[in-house]
Amino acid sequence: MTRAADESAPRGPASPRLSLLLLAAACLFGLAFAQHPGQLVFDTKLDLVEDPAAFLGRALHLWDASGGFGQVQNQAIGYVFPMGPFFAAGHALGLPMWIVQRLWTGLLLTLAMWGMARLAAALGVGREPGWLVAGMAYALSPFFVGLIGFTSAAVLPAAMMPWAMLPLIAGSQRGSPRRAAALSGLAIVCMGGVNATSALCVLVPPGLYLLTRARGPRKRGLMTWWPIAVFLACFWWLAALVFQGKYGLNVTTFTETPAVTESTTAAANVLRGTGNWLGYLNLGAPWVPASWTLGTAAGAILAT
Repeated sequence: MTRAADESAPRGPASPRLSLLLLAAACLFGLAFAQHPGQLVFDTKLDLVEDPAAFLGRALHLWDASGGFGQVQNQAIGYVFPMGPFFAAGHALGLPMWIVQRLWTGLLLTLAMWGMARLAAALGVGREPGWLVAGMAYALSPFFVGLIGFTSAAVLPAAMMPWAMLPLIAGSQRGSPRRAAALSGLAIVCMGGVNATSALCVLVPPGLYLLTRARGPRKRGLMTWWPIAVFLACFWWLAALVFQGKYGLNVTTFTETPAVTESTTAAANVLRGTGNWLGYLNLGAPWVPASWTLGTAAGAILAT
């Protein structure tokens, strides 16, 4: 009787083998370090790389008197976690900052790969080694490859999206829905708040997953606790964004109008992950070389 009961109890989903995941992670870190060794990359905020501690100190204030003849900072609070502390720790350890940049790039690619591989396993889609292939395809998709060296903070939410879904999948089958929602919220905290649109858009897949679960107490519990977890996870940068919108300069009126940002979002581009308008910006030379190649080279278009 005891054995029969144990066999009928819900079991956790299968997972990719750790050895395969570590091998894939080593490959991704190797790719990150192979990019222009010894050189810094202009990744969103150069002052974050040059002096992370000073940048984080300024980010805690809405007003910055040290730049632009005084300015209301543009979403600087979003770097307070996790990107800022990562770079500050590397700087404090005395590591060359180009190495810290490559470690950060490798970490994001690994999180994306590892999370997607586990997500495919948790959803029961295919089997090994297909889960690993899915993870690598996700991490090396044009979206990541094209933007991670130029604006890694914008791809961070996508790297963390599978990790926000995994607790919800487990919580829909077993355990405490409240705990599952809290764990998902922790993953959302790690998305940072540099790009609010990116952070909010990647919440669509986990939200759709919950909406499509069968009715019952588990779904009700998750649908109650998860929105609370999302709000708490995003409040720290949403509150600052409200003040920035009220007192700051609306730079998008001059730099990112709908006519500009939506001009490259044809269906084929979006499906390939090459819809970002910055990838097509060419001022005598491509603004983001990787995105330009992926968006315009015939071979890259066919391959993706």
